[in-house]
Amino acid sequence: YGGKGVAEITYLQLFNRWGAMVFEIENFDPNDEPLGWNGNYNNKPASVGVYIYQVKVRFIDGEEILYRGDVTIIR
Repeated sequence: YGGKGVAEITYLQLFNRWGAMVFEIENFDPNDEPLGWNGNYNNKPASVGVYIYQVKVRFIDGEEILYRGDVTIIR
């Protein structure tokens, strides 16, 4: 979720441990939950493991910042 200062998510990308892109979306409003990653890959639940993300955020003042990190799926 983005705060009041976030204008748009320029892109969101997620990669598996081998570097394959498992999800990508561009130019969407922050806090629009149905547009985020639902944990699936190829219409099946993604495997347990660590996934790397990068998201570029555009703020209302025009500044863009790239954030990177990881998420872990545990089932």
